[in-house]
Amino acid sequence: MSSIRYFLLYSSLSINLFACAQSKPAVKNIYATYTEHLPGNIPVDRNGNTISTRDTLNVIYIETTSEKIQWNIAWKNDKNYSILATLITSPFDAGVNKITNKKMILRSAKGTKLWQLQLVPGEKKSSAPFNILPGEIILQGIYHGEKITLKIAKQTELSSMPSV
Repeated sequence: MSSIRYFLLYSSLSINLFACAQSKPAVKNIYATYTEHLPGNIPVDRNGNTISTRDTLNVIYIETTSEKIQWNIAWKNDKNYSILATLITSPFDAGVNKITNKKMILRSAKGTKLWQLQLVPGEKKSSAPFNILPGEIILQGIYHGEKITLKIAKQTELSSMPSV
């Protein structure tokens, strides 16, 4: 009977030890945005119909713990992207939400850092680590020597200034 008691005691201690040993998550918040820039002169075909030419700028703002994550690659809509990461040190105006017309002001909380990740089309084609739906984004990076992968389900469209 006492061996069962010791087994239960050691089991509960082991479970508690493993639960406490988990590191806190590196990512606190993710704000994924995109902006479609329209050209100043809109091209048309022979019949006068507009030809859709839009440049989409994908930017992700990610709030992390004080540790830096080295972001390597991203995927969206069967395309891969390199990532340009920039630390944001003060409150940042990301733009105006196209649906609500409200300014998107971002700031990091105490003990965290806010990063701006710009997705730049990649030169070499590479496959995503798993299947993604249209519009979803996968981010991949290195944190404490381990590969991490984040999936972002939706983005917020920001208003853009028309080109001249």
